[in-house]
Amino acid sequence: MSQNQRWLGWHALAGGDADLLEPSMAFYRDRSAVAAARAKANGAEVMLYPEPIDVWGLSAFIPTSTSLCGAGHLYYYFSMMLEHAWMALQGRDALGISLEKDLPWIEGTVVFFDSYYRAQTKKRIGSELTCDGKLCIYPSQALEFGGGATDPLEVVCAMHRITAGLLALPNLPAASCERMQRIQATIPDLPVGKRQGRASLFPARWIEKEFNTWEPCEMFAAWPYRMVGVTKPRNASTRPRHLGNDP
Repeated sequence: MSQNQRWLGWHALAGGDADLLEPSMAFYRDRSAVAAARAKANGAEVMLYPEPIDVWGLSAFIPTSTSLCGAGHLYYYFSMMLEHAWMALQGRDALGISLEKDLPWIEGTVVFFDSYYRAQTKKRIGSELTCDGKLCIYPSQALEFGGGATDPLEVVCAMHRITAGLLALPNLPAASCERMQRIQATIPDLPVGKRQGRASLFPARWIEKEFNTWEPCEMFAAWPYRMVGVTKPRNASTRPRHLGNDP
């Protein structure tokens, strides 16, 4: 599971061990051809890595004919590829590692979400974006917690961070820069609401089904994406949740 696999990389990054971080980057880089074929098979562009992924880059658990995971709580769970892309960008910033070989799959993870969910939205409402010009990330997954999710928080955070990180690169190709700027302008805002009268993060804008009650999706905004926190002037509460807004 990619959510477990990420721990091989984050501690290496925190410890300043670029050589130990490299295998985590190479895992995605070396399986990019399989990820590209999977994206195409699912009507999207560039790269798609599932949550349960084997050494060949295929779905490691209940694979479908298009190499997604057939388990209901994992079928639309693609967000860990975004976290690994963010990890790679952090590796460049913190350790100075080169991203020359990794840029195609890093950029590709964001482009997948843009292309896939534009197509999904067009099937439902006839247009690629919502009435306010934003991408609607549905049907998706809020970690293993919530199925049928709309705009799951960890995906929204990742897309904001990765597009900004790519645009900050000094030698990003012009075509990539233009694409990232276009995508960045359509990323939805973080899902927020009120709990007990206080501003709070939510795991997603809407969730149709809860699979478990123990994954704190909201905390992804604090780490690894650092979009909220005690050092932020507009900090959001992450109290224990239930879906819906308290009066």
